[in-house]
Amino acid sequence: MTITKSASETSAREPSKKTVPVAKAAVNKAAAKKPPTEAIEPTRTAKRAAPRSGGAPSTSNGQLSAARTESALSRRELLAALRSLKRGDFAARLPEHHTGVDGEICEAFNELCAMTDSLREEAELVSQGVKSEGRTRRRLRRHAFNGGWRDVVNHVNESLDEMAEHAEQMARVIGAVRNGDLKQSMDIDGGDQPLRGDFRRHALAVNDMVGQLSYFGSEVTRVAQEVGVAGELGAAASPTRSPGWPARSAPRACWADRRRCATPRASGKS
Repeated sequence: MTITKSASETSAREPSKKTVPVAKAAVNKAAAKKPPTEAIEPTRTAKRAAPRSGGAPSTSNGQLSAARTESALSRRELLAALRSLKRGDFAARLPEHHTGVDGEICEAFNELCAMTDSLREEAELVSQGVKSEGRTRRRLRRHAFNGGWRDVVNHVNESLDEMAEHAEQMARVIGAVRNGDLKQSMDIDGGDQPLRGDFRRHALAVNDMVGQLSYFGSEVTRVAQEVGVAGELGAAASPTRSPGWPARSAPRACWADRRRCATPRASGKS
């Protein structure tokens, strides 16, 4: 049995087949008419969102921040080093792996500790040379320091120079007495300024000693001349002090004994 389709049925189905291509064509035309920025915008948005969604970029940023944290100088570390230096620990040092301003801070602190330790070693050598070896001309080196540090070194060296000069003046007078020269004395009021304190006390003691020796020698010489030349057997040494002596000076017991010893010998020849 043959089924024949009527022309009306065929014509009713044909419009439904043709509507699909027409709809697709309309969509394509609408898409083609859109501006190009609308097509590019999703791509930019995707690129911007990529670092947030991806794991690699966030990991690199974390590593960078961690490296910066490790390279930064800790305030507690700096405080501990400063306190060690304050306590006199000149071996204290800050790490040298820091960079930038932190690295400069560490370098300056380490140089300060090294310079202070060098000054300590210099002072120890000078003390050992003067105290143990008797080298009174040992001094701190000046070329290694600048500014206020050089002033400290200069003040210490100047004090040592004054003490050494005072000791040399005493040695000069005592050496002259040993050689029979009783005319030497220490200058008390001359020089840049008068002697004070212990320096003045030492100088007065040395000058008094020389004055007593000189007066005693002159008295012994006078008695010997009177007895041996003039024949005055009753001559005796004077117990009073020399007119040139300071008012506070007086003949000591030992010098009085020497005068008494000289007098009986002279009078015993009668």
